[in-house]
Amino acid sequence: KTGGMEITMSFAEDRIKYQDVMELNPPASEQQIKNWEEKYQWKIPGEYRSFLLKHNGGEIYIPGLVLLGVEPVADWCDMAEQNSSVCRGSFDADYLVIGRTNYGNLIGIYTGTEQTVETCNFVEWDTETQEAIKYWDTLEELLQREREIYVEWLNK
Repeated sequence: KTGGMEITMSFAEDRIKYQDVMELNPPASEQQIKNWEEKYQWKIPGEYRSFLLKHNGGEIYIPGLVLLGVEPVADWCDMAEQNSSVCRGSFDADYLVIGRTNYGNLIGIYTGTEQTVETCNFVEWDTETQEAIKYWDTLEELLQREREIYVEWLNK
């Protein structure tokens, strides 16, 4: 298990280096997360819960990935809105939508019973074809991919 420390350290370095293209929200409290879970009957897995306790969502590598929080901030939607049946389409019910790309795809985290919270997986859901198109084992891998896309875009 890689644990939250690697994610925090690598992402913390990116937050400094790319601070002009990140808009991260203030942390959510543990109580806000628990209230959200109770109200919407979703369990937020540990790796994303740790992220929310540092940043209640935000946009990364603008224009890029929007990671959703448990409370709406400014004009961004929150996880409750994005997980409504209207927004999710036919996205697998074992995945909690935690983000969306700048081109409209959804990012989900596995919450099903086949895995433990510590081994959750992430998926990108194509909203046009209604199928999973990319997979990551950790949030760090997903964020690294976003960084690579941004750096490639900068170098064009």
